Amino acid sequence: MWDIYGRGEGTVAIRSTVGQLKEALASERRPLFIGRVNYVRWNVETSGLNIDPISICFRKDQSYKHEEEVRAVILDGELLGYEIGRAQEGDTMSNVKARIPPGIEVDFDPAKYVNDIVVGPREHSRMQDLVEAILKHYGLSWKVTSSNRLQRRSE
Repeated sequence: MWDIYGRGEGTVAIRSTVGQLKEALASERRPLFIGRVNYVRWNVETSGLNIDPISICFRKDQSYKHEEEVRAVILDGELLGYEIGRAQEGDTMSNVKARIPPGIEVDFDPAKYVNDIVVGPREHSRMQDLVEAILKHYGLSWKVTSSNRLQRRSE
């Protein structure tokens, strides 16, 4: 996962829980769905699958099964309706979709929902020192560790 999503320098991740994610989003007024991703074999299992917008958001190719992903999806029907209403003659749904931002900002207090921080396994030790210095500067006290994913595992 580090190599897939953390290419380059400066790879840092946070640890939280699904419960904390639910709590962080509890005040959200728009329709909210939290769930595990369903991993399918696209060429075999997608022909009869439900194509409603929610199930599509929670579906991914089986080659990503190692991620064991949990997603939170907020439906902003007002924004979608606005963009559909702005559609010009000849616009495709892809054009409309391209005008919709890929994410929705949600206010939350990270101090309540982040458990600790993990520095990528290929980072120099100074990266952990830098993260710790930044946390100290902002008065945050999360535990910072370095990932051990590149170390040999015992059998």
